[in-house]
Amino acid sequence: MKLLVLSVLLAFASSANVPKKRAAYYPNVFYTSLPYLQNDGNNYEVWLTYVPVPVPTAIVELKGEGSEVSGRITFTQPQGGPVIYTGNVTGLSEGLHGFHIHEFGDVSKDCKSVGAHFNPGYTHHGGPADPYRHIGDLGNIKANAEGLAQVHDSDHLISLHGHNSIIGRSLVISANKDDYGRGGDKESLRTGNSGDTVACGAIVWIHPVRPKPPQEGESAKPEGGADTEIVEP
Repeated sequence: MKLLVLSVLLAFASSANVPKKRAAYYPNVFYTSLPYLQNDGNNYEVWLTYVPVPVPTAIVELKGEGSEVSGRITFTQPQGGPVIYTGNVTGLSEGLHGFHIHEFGDVSKDCKSVGAHFNPGYTHHGGPADPYRHIGDLGNIKANAEGLAQVHDSDHLISLHGHNSIIGRSLVISANKDDYGRGGDKESLRTGNSGDTVACGAIVWIHPVRPKPPQEGESAKPEGGADTEIVEP
């Protein structure tokens, strides 16, 4: 019964009519005071703490073996949305360069141990907007005359979770333009004729930033708040 009543109060707290206050000891944490819960003649004031959940974020540090290409790309995925990837790559030749997720995160052996394009559906190579493509086919990035490619894009097939997760795999930058499988030869259907690898890196999680705990002498609860009472089911 206690668990049922507490569940009802939790649902009540999520409604728009319940005021939320910012806790002084956690700048990004909100708390809510709920009505008193009657239990065997005792009153309990229930405090709920709202801690913002960090958006899942991964990162890849790109390095070129035998080249000056380097960069960093960050991947984020809001709940229910596509993966958004942003960053910069430097040291490239001017023009378009293939940009692909590969099967394995082993970036040793001069980037030759990353496997093929990430392709769990066993389809032909294609472009990012094609209905049939490798999951890892992210198209091209474009470098300017100074060799800088500024990346800001999103993709609806790759994911940071589940069957299409890119975590633990690798990102590879190629020497040539990806022709999206339209080159008319076998290599085009396999790699888009994007050529040799100029840089690669393993895709790994970024550790989420935890809220800063109260410092010595600071209150561990909102000013004027009641003591927390744990109600066991």
